[in-house]
Amino acid sequence: MRKLMSRRWDQQITPSPDDPTNTHPSLISALITLSTSLSHLSSHIPQTPLLRIYRYLVENLVTHISHRGVYSGWSKFTSIGGHSFSQEIQEFIHTSQTSLDQIPREVVSRPWGVLVNIGKVLELPNEGEITFQEGMAAAWGGEGAVREFGERLGVEFGVGELQALLRRRVECWR
Repeated sequence: MRKLMSRRWDQQITPSPDDPTNTHPSLISALITLSTSLSHLSSHIPQTPLLRIYRYLVENLVTHISHRGVYSGWSKFTSIGGHSFSQEIQEFIHTSQTSLDQIPREVVSRPWGVLVNIGKVLELPNEGEITFQEGMAAAWGGEGAVREFGERLGVEFGVGELQALLRRRVECWR
């Protein structure tokens, strides 16, 4: 996990963030650890306590990733870095769903929702249907603008949260 948090999101690490063969090396070890742990737990613990343990584990991972990987002082993102971040969160979700295949997929993915929403903001493009510039205007346009923007993007953040996320983008500092 430590290497995942030292990742540079403000640089394009791979030629194509959509190419699954370009998985960042630090992610591979994290996914293996998660998969092994969840598979072991699911084979030895009944489903109800397993879900409690899983939610606790994911809550801690989400907190750690958001604090160390997103909100830390050195952490900055480009749109491409935000897209890579979103893809990596999807890999965590997929790994969890595969390891806990006896539990409904939506139940397994739900605790990762905070990071999925963070990724949606961090990967906002500079042009297209919903843009980074629209996010900036909404974030400093008041509660109503933030609520409307959140509905369009499919996320729910307060003004302070959205501003803090947008400040993680390198464009915010130009």
